[in-house]
Amino acid sequence: MGEAKRRNKQGRQLEQQLLERIAAGEFGAAGQPLRYCVVVDKSPRGKDLLLTLRAMPAFAELLPVLDDPAFELWDASALFQFAVLRSGAGRPHERVTVAAHLDKLLADALPRVLKAQRATPGTLGLLVGVNAEAEPAVMQRAEALLRG
Repeated sequence: MGEAKRRNKQGRQLEQQLLERIAAGEFGAAGQPLRYCVVVDKSPRGKDLLLTLRAMPAFAELLPVLDDPAFELWDASALFQFAVLRSGAGRPHERVTVAAHLDKLLADALPRVLKAQRATPGTLGLLVGVNAEAEPAVMQRAEALLRG
């Protein structure tokens, strides 16, 4: 029971942090649809981030993506370690990009998604829920791509 309470508390803290980031304009201007890129893996950190996003009304636009067969295939498959989800136009399956391993994520999937997101003006919020070993590389690559 202690683990469940700890994860529940962490989920509430993450939700509060995300609400603060939204209020600060990190995901776009107030009153406009949120602009985001979510990078997750199948680690507990990735699963916790996805659970939190599912529960937040501010990220309701993400629900069709999370319920799409393309995302469910990633979730059930051992072939793909990472998924990159994005906001914006497109069918749910078009807003999911998967990568088999970290090298593919950094070289192909993340650049493809962030290039498409940069084409639309405005602030883009980045959400990363990956294991602690991969997080620095993902953050560094994403920041470099967002700078252009």
